[in-house]
Amino acid sequence: MIIDMQEAIKNKTAHPDDAPADVKIAIKDLNLYYGAFHALHGINLDIERGKITAFIGPSGCGKSTLLKTLNRMNDLIPDCRVEGSITLDGEDIYGSMDVNLLRKRVGMVFQKPNPFPMSIYDNVIAGYKLNGISLPKQEKDQLVEESLKNVGLWDEVKDSLFKKGTFLSGGQQQRVAIARALMMKPQVLLFDEPTAALDPEITAQVVDIIKELQQTGITQVIVTHEVNVAQKVATKVVYMEQGKIIEMGSADCFDNPKTEQFKQYLSHSE
Repeated sequence: MIIDMQEAIKNKTAHPDDAPADVKIAIKDLNLYYGAFHALHGINLDIERGKITAFIGPSGCGKSTLLKTLNRMNDLIPDCRVEGSITLDGEDIYGSMDVNLLRKRVGMVFQKPNPFPMSIYDNVIAGYKLNGISLPKQEKDQLVEESLKNVGLWDEVKDSLFKKGTFLSGGQQQRVAIARALMMKPQVLLFDEPTAALDPEITAQVVDIIKELQQTGITQVIVTHEVNVAQKVATKVVYMEQGKIIEMGSADCFDNPKTEQFKQYLSHSE
């Protein structure tokens, strides 16, 4: 099936597909093009419910492009089109699913947190405001506290909630970004190089957050070029080169790579 991004938004035709109970997202025969450039080639992948899947590979291999298809972040890129299907709990995300509702179910944390020029409190609650959702103040207060506690930031900022988020350190800003994504109670959380700009201490904190979130049952997908980060968090590893999946398997593949390409990549990462 060929899907033009803009047409998919206008023509909301559902193509439901039964999915096994342990599969949260099913990707079938996925090809993605930017104009004439063929960016993703024949991707077939099941993302398991409640697990942590890591996309790794060299720069430009397509891992971030693949990640962004999972909540249609490529929709606004001119001349982008998709062939194949991606289903969330059996429902085609390029069919009848409203993209705003999709992004509530599938949240995203970017490499650069880029806090809004507003208070820490308003940064965390921003998802509700942007979606026009009004909540009683007591409920908002509770949600903000809960989200900041989930990322280990509450004690650090509880006395500064109404100061601008732009004055936080890079690591604190990244944790605010994760808290903001968690506010919408997503079923899936996508991370695009979440530790790339962080020092080792803050990287360790983000890794701990990702591991702790698994205990909540949320499905997580992380793009990283840092092999040690993937080793610490991943239950499933997908290694890519040139827009193709070269190897995938459990975290054991770090010790026993099956392909020469993955073996070479790991040797250069040591």
